Amino acid sequence: MKTKVYIRVDGNGDIGLGHLVRCIALGQMLKNGFKIYFFCKEVPETIISDIIANQFEFFKIREESEFLAILEGNEMVVLDNYFFEPSYQEQIKNLAGKLICIDDLHDKKFYADLIINHAPDTKANEYDAMLYTQFALGLEYALLRSFFLEQAKIGRQTNLIESVVICFGGSDPNNLTCKTLKVVLKEARIKKVSVIIGSAYRFRNDLINISSRYPHTSVFTAVSEEQMLKLMSTSDLAIVPSSGILLEALATGCRVISGIYTENQKFIFSQYKEAGFFVSAEDFSTMNIENALRTVLAKEGSAYKSLKIDGCSGERIFRIFNQLKLENEVELRYAEPDDLTITFNWAKDPIIRAFSFNRNEIKYSEHENWYLSKIKDNKCKFFIAQRNSEKLGSIRFDIEKGRAVISFLVDPKYHGLGLGQILLKKGLDKLIDEDLTINSVVGYVMPDNLASVKAFERLGYTKTIHNSNFEFIKLLNQQ
Repeated sequence: MKTKVYIRVDGNGDIGLGHLVRCIALGQMLKNGFKIYFFCKEVPETIISDIIANQFEFFKIREESEFLAILEGNEMVVLDNYFFEPSYQEQIKNLAGKLICIDDLHDKKFYADLIINHAPDTKANEYDAMLYTQFALGLEYALLRSFFLEQAKIGRQTNLIESVVICFGGSDPNNLTCKTLKVVLKEARIKKVSVIIGSAYRFRNDLINISSRYPHTSVFTAVSEEQMLKLMSTSDLAIVPSSGILLEALATGCRVISGIYTENQKFIFSQYKEAGFFVSAEDFSTMNIENALRTVLAKEGSAYKSLKIDGCSGERIFRIFNQLKLENEVELRYAEPDDLTITFNWAKDPIIRAFSFNRNEIKYSEHENWYLSKIKDNKCKFFIAQRNSEKLGSIRFDIEKGRAVISFLVDPKYHGLGLGQILLKKGLDKLIDEDLTINSVVGYVMPDNLASVKAFERLGYTKTIHNSNFEFIKLLNQQ
């Protein structure tokens, strides 16, 4: 039976529809292995149709208590809304199997098992999160709908700027659509203008009055994912806000003008602007739009910085959700004398030896002496990971003066399942339960041991260089 994923998300004319769209993208990434349910208090009918068309279950709720009441403890809950406070997260964490938060702002405490933030250059240390929290940060985890992920794999560079697409989301309460269109229509070299509006847009009559006077301008309402992709991928320039639609525009290879008109767009705006992915129209004043358009046209024909999205974020996120599901099946126990043989087999395995600091051949007698002394050592916490009767790997903490040095390995036949993260998370939980005097943990990793590097990075460890290797440190405040 597929694990249930409950997505709690809202969208309307005030907060926009970007949260809903990226949650649909997440559902598309997961639906082959998970059963997807949407729970919404506020959502337009057009989005409900999209949810149902993707074969997801949809439920309209009136109060948060309705949602909390259905949690049974074996589902995964995804939260995507700026208004879900830490106390609400904590309630869900205590009721559900796993909690995943999609975030842009890192402006509150998080109790999530996983935080997804696909803005470029986001760092785990920007978050106030739990020791167990795992991070999926940056463009490797772009929450793009399936058509846009496929387009991102193709890549595109535009030369001439002759066609423009304008889209300010589903509602555009400030009517930036009309303001921007008026600026674009003054530019004689633009031969085609496509304007996309949502069903919640209140200024349609004003827009039609303007666009109807210009035969090269077309207005499209509440377009499908496929039609949105077609309009963007056949346009040379996109003018969009710094919301979820910015990522879709960049994925199609358009040149982009972007700006900000609400407080919750500030981090996306600043990070993408700093990375040089668009020309800024700042607050979308008429003057700033004119200046941005002038800048883009002046650079016509020159190369520009395009977004590097490999189109594989769906596979990465799917693997992480499978890893979170697997966590519930894995237990750690203390290493015992009966584990001597399997720990020796792991230690001498060529794949394991390749990333060991000591690559000399290990003899059984040497391992026996070392292993039996370690499991008796009061300054060593040595755990074996198991799923039912399967032994999956080990993690060891060597402790001195409140500092624990981590060594872990995963049986090579179980590589690729995310067990490195599971060992680190569960091992740290065990360590803290056993010894409250520990104030920091540290791991040393060779730079070419990419799996271990990723495992530490995804759990928010701070990385530094130590004798040509990586040192990963996490300070413990015994949360």
